[in-house]
Parts: sequence; structure tokens; C-alpha cells
Amino acid sequence: METESPARPVRRSGRRPGRARWITIMGLILLILLAIATPWIWASRNSFCGSCHVMKPYYNTWTKSTHANIDCVSCHNGPGIVGQFRGKVALFRYIVVGTVFRPAVIKAGDGIPNAYCIDCHSEHRSPTAGSDIKLPAAHHKMKDNPYKCVDCHKELVHINKQVKKNVVRMKVCVDCHKKDKISTKCSVCHYDPKKK
Repeated sequence: METESPARPVRRSGRRPGRARWITIMGLILLILLAIATPWIWASRNSFCGSCHVMKPYYNTWTKSTHANIDCVSCHNGPGIVGQFRGKVALFRYIVVGTVFRPAVIKAGDGIPNAYCIDCHSEHRSPTAGSDIKLPAAHHKMKDNPYKCVDCHKELVHINKQVKKNVVRMKVCVDCHKKDKISTKCSVCHYDPKKK
């Protein structure tokens, strides 16, 4: 006795059965990528930093600084895709903390690593034209320097209201010289304008 095989369903369209599933999976992948990319791109804009009430003072001082043409993420996230990813993870943490705890101020981190500064600034750079500064090369050996660039230069971007724009305060230099037992005589760092 022969058994009859079950009847096959009749296909109404010319599509293969797995194609609809493949289109659905690809659509979901596309939606997930858009869900990741949209906030990633939005949070990389300088205006995003300025939209937060806690970050507003930092954003405002940045807009008046010598770095106003440099994106916030260039200095705060670090170079490359790894730096961008770490920056977004830190940003997500700040958003959660800011939303849940509503801090009045954000505690400053460890500062910008020298490697981020080196990305744009040469360690063989001369002092600003027109200044009377004669810094020895050791000050700008950024890779081997135990100090961070921002130890002296942080107020050049996020300017303290009492400090003039683009000026490193003398107190920063003197304190460091005293700490490292280096002479604080003017002639160590400054040219004599009469002899220049």
C-alpha cells in the first residue's frame, strides 16, 4: 500500500519563503544601527554640550577661546574610534547621573591627557609671537613630561573669569618652579624687553 505524500502549499508569489525573513532581519539591523548612530552623531555636536544646564558655563567659555573652532569631542574623547567610543560611554554615564541626581556642577575629571594635545600641537612649538616668554624645550616635551598640558593651559579654553583670555597665570609657573626647586628669577622664563 502506497502512502500519499502531503500536498505542498501553492506559492502565490515568485518569492522564496526565506526572503521575507531575510528582509525583516535586515530591517531590524538597519533600525538598530540608526538607533545607535543618531544619538552618537547628535551627541558629537558642540551644541549638544551647550544644551546641558551644567555644561553651559564651560560651553560659553569655549566659544570665546582660541579653541572655539575645535570640536569639543576632539579634546574630550580622544583620537580614533576607540576614543570616540570611550567618550560616548562616559557621556552616557554623565547623562544618567545628571538625570537621576541633578548635580549643580560636574566634578572635573583628571584633565585632558597630553596625547590628545599632541594630536594637534607640536612639542617643538615656539611661544606665541609678541610674547616675552623664552621657555626651555623641556616644558614642551609632552610625551615625557610628568605634568599635563592642562596643568598650565586649562584656562586657555575654559577661561576663568578673573583671567585674561589666552594668558597662563604667572602663579601657575611660580608654584611649579617652587615645588621643583627651580629658580623663580624673571630671566629664567622671560626675555628682557630692553635687550630683545
